[in-house]
Amino acid sequence: MALPKQIWNEKPDVILSYLEDHMRQIDQYLNRQDLKGIVSKSLNYYYNRYWQGDTSSKGLGSAGELGELVTTSANHYGSLVRHVVGMITQEKLVFDVTTENSEISTREKALIAEAVLNTYFYERGYEKELYKAAELAATCGTSFVEVRWEPRCKLLGMDDGQPFYVGKPIIKAHDMFNVFVSNPLETSMEKQDYVIIRERVNRFDLAKQFPEKKEAVLNLPTVKTYDSLLEFNDEDLVWVYRCYVRESPSQPRGRYIVFGDGCELLKDYGDNPYVDDQRAVSPNGGLPVFPVRPSLHYTSFYGYTKAFDLIPLQENYNILLSTVATNQIAFGVQHIAIPKSASVNKANIGGGTVLYEYDVDENGKGVPEILRLLNTPSEIFSHMKNLVLEMETIMGINSIMRGKVETSIPPTGVAAALLTAQGQVANSDFERSYYETVSDVSRFLLYTIARFQRYEDIVRIVGKNSSRQVKAFSGEDVHGIENIKVSVGNPLAKTIAGRVAMLETLMSQGLIKTPEQAIEVLQTGNLKQELEHQTAELNLIRAENEMLLQGEEVVVMFTDNPLTHILEHKVVSDNPRARKDARVMESVTKHIEAHLDQLDILQESYPQLLALITGQPIPPVQPDPQSGVMAPGAQPAEAPKGLSDTDAAMLEQLLTSSNAAEASEGANAGAMSAMNAAENKLAQVMGEIPGSGQA
Repeated sequence: MALPKQIWNEKPDVILSYLEDHMRQIDQYLNRQDLKGIVSKSLNYYYNRYWQGDTSSKGLGSAGELGELVTTSANHYGSLVRHVVGMITQEKLVFDVTTENSEISTREKALIAEAVLNTYFYERGYEKELYKAAELAATCGTSFVEVRWEPRCKLLGMDDGQPFYVGKPIIKAHDMFNVFVSNPLETSMEKQDYVIIRERVNRFDLAKQFPEKKEAVLNLPTVKTYDSLLEFNDEDLVWVYRCYVRESPSQPRGRYIVFGDGCELLKDYGDNPYVDDQRAVSPNGGLPVFPVRPSLHYTSFYGYTKAFDLIPLQENYNILLSTVATNQIAFGVQHIAIPKSASVNKANIGGGTVLYEYDVDENGKGVPEILRLLNTPSEIFSHMKNLVLEMETIMGINSIMRGKVETSIPPTGVAAALLTAQGQVANSDFERSYYETVSDVSRFLLYTIARFQRYEDIVRIVGKNSSRQVKAFSGEDVHGIENIKVSVGNPLAKTIAGRVAMLETLMSQGLIKTPEQAIEVLQTGNLKQELEHQTAELNLIRAENEMLLQGEEVVVMFTDNPLTHILEHKVVSDNPRARKDARVMESVTKHIEAHLDQLDILQESYPQLLALITGQPIPPVQPDPQSGVMAPGAQPAEAPKGLSDTDAAMLEQLLTSSNAAEASEGANAGAMSAMNAAENKLAQVMGEIPGSGQA
C-alpha cells in the first residue's frame, strides 16, 4: 500500500497520481475494518444522537412500524467520555526544560523556552487544540496534532514593492479521516515514510497564498460532505493537501508537496522544511504530525478507545429506558375496568370528587377495578442500573467521581480521594499517550520557532513569588532545546478530594504552616514549594557524598542538620570499596567529626537553633535574673507549693511575661549575637581541619 521510495524522484504529476490512489486505498481500508462505521456511531452517541433521524434537541421521539415506541435516552456514553477527557486534561501543563550543562547562557535559554511554551499554550490559546485532540482520541480512537510554520499570517507592509508578511507557528488538531499515513498496518509512527494532511480552507485565502495558481485554486471543486460533522456545503471551502516526506537514506532531505483535489499541484517545495541537515536526526524525522491514541492496536496504526466498548451497553440502556417511557406515557393515566353487566352511574359532587353508584350482579361483581397496566417489571430497572455500573467500570469512572454517593454513609475524604485516584490509574494508558504527544509537540514547537522565527517576540518569565519579567526573544534564543518534560503529577493531586486528603495529611504532620501554603495545595496540589527545604538538604547531602567519594573535603555550615548529615554521610563509609580507600575514609571521618563539633556547639550554646534545624520542639526561654532576658534552655520557675490554682496561674504569668517589651528587644539582639558567635566559633573549629575553613 505504501508508495515505492523511488517515486519521489518522479515528476510531480506522477507523484500526485500515486498519492491520490494511496488515499483511496486508505479510505477502503477504513471501510473494510468498519472503523468508519464505529467512529461515526461513536460521534453520534457522544452528541446524544442515538435514534435514527432524531437529534438531542428533539426530545422524545418515536420508533416502530406505527410509531408505537416512545424513544428517549440518557447520555451516559457522552458523560463518561467527557469525564475521562476532563480528568486527563484538567491540570495546567507544567513544562520542565533542562539543558545539557549549567552554563548561565544555557540556563537562560531554558527559562526563555519555558516562558515561550507557557505563552503559546495559555496566553495564545494553543492548549485548546490539545484538548480537541484528546476529545477526538477518546471518541474516535485516534487523532493527530500538526505543528507547522505559517509564513504568511499577517501583512506588515511593502518592501521594494513586494508584500512583507510575518509568520507564526500553528498547532492544529485533526481527526483520523483527514490524516493519511503511509502504512496503516504499521503501529509505530517512526515507521511511517510520509503523512498527508487534508484540511478545509477558504479558496480565496488559498489563492492569495499561491498567486501563481490563482485561477486553478478558484476552480477547485467545493468540499463535499464526507461525514455527519459537516451538514452543509460551503462554496468557498476547498480541500488542500499537505504531504510531508520523512528524511531517509534514499531521501535525506525529505520532500514537501501541497496540492488540491484532482491532483492540482499548488507548489512543490522540494526539500521538507522541517528536516535539519545539520543534525544527525531531525525531530520526528521531519514529520510535523503527532498521533494521540488512548490504546495501541498492534495490528493497525489506528488506536482503540474504551468508548467503543460502551456502544452496545448504551444501546441496551436506551431500549430499556424507552420501554419504560412508552409504558408510563401510554398508561400513566389510570384505566378502570368494570363488568358489562354492572350498572354504574357517576355524578360529580364537587371539588373534582366523583361519586359512583353501582349494582352488584349475581356473582358479586360490579365494583370498578384498576387495570395494573402501568406496572413495569423490576428486573428492567435492576438491569438498567447494572448497565450503568458496567459502563462506569469499563471507563474507570466510579460513581463518586460523577458526584453520586450510593451508600447512606458518605465515604471519608481519604476514601473518596483513593477512589478518584483509581479512576486516574485506570486511564493511565490514555494519559501516558496524551502527555507523550504534548511533550513531542512542545519540543517540535520550539524547534519550529528556532528554525523559522527571525523577528523578536515578547514573553513573560514568571519567577518565584509570582514575580514577572518581560523578555524579548527570537528563534535563536531557543535553538538547541531538546530536553522537555511535561509533568503529569500524582493522581491524587489531580482531584479536589485528593488535594483535601493531602492537605489534611500535611497539616497533621506540621508541614503546612501558613494559610498561603494550604491554599496553594488546594489549588494546584503542588507540594514542591512546601517541602523545598527538606528536599534541598537531601539533594545537598547527595552532592556532598559524591564529593566525599572522590576524597574531597566538604564545608560544614552551622545551619546544617547534624543528625541527618551524619547518618547520610555514614552511607559512604558503609561501602566496602570506600573503606579500602584511605583518602576517602579520611575525608568522611573529618567531615563527620566537623558535624559532631557543630552538634556540641549547638547543644551547649544554641539549643533553640538546634531544635529549629532538627525539627524538635523549641525549648522555652526564661528571663535571666539580672538582665530579664530568657537564658538559653532555661525552664520557667515553678509556682510555690500551697498556692491556689488562680494564684499559681497569676504568679506563672508574672514570671514568664515580666519586662515583655525588654525581653522581646533583648531576644532579637541576642539572636543576632548568637548567630554571629556561632559562625565565629564554628569557623575556629573548622580551621583545625586543613582546607575546611575555605568556603
